[in-house]
Amino acid sequence: MATHNIDISAHIAKQIDEALVSQSDLILTMTTSQTKWIESQWPHCRGKIFRIGHWLDKDIADPYQQDDSAFEKSRQDIIDSLEQWTDKISDAPSIRALKFSECY
Repeated sequence: MATHNIDISAHIAKQIDEALVSQSDLILTMTTSQTKWIESQWPHCRGKIFRIGHWLDKDIADPYQQDDSAFEKSRQDIIDSLEQWTDKISDAPSIRALKFSECY
């Protein structure tokens, strides 16, 4: 991430849990399997769980322990996908007030 001038040194991963899914208005996952797993654990959250690549109909590959090219591919896929979300959210004023949480 330093290559892109992004400091993640203070980042602390947290596990998804009941409290987190209940307080979130929108949950973005990287893959269809992650979406299905969350829906199976917390069925009441259906309808607010989407893949990051939802609008592009794509899963985002996890680059963990892969080479730099895999990281760059995933990074670009995330950027491209989030641009689509930004367009959708920008077009819907009521969505701008939603609460977002980070999960890793």
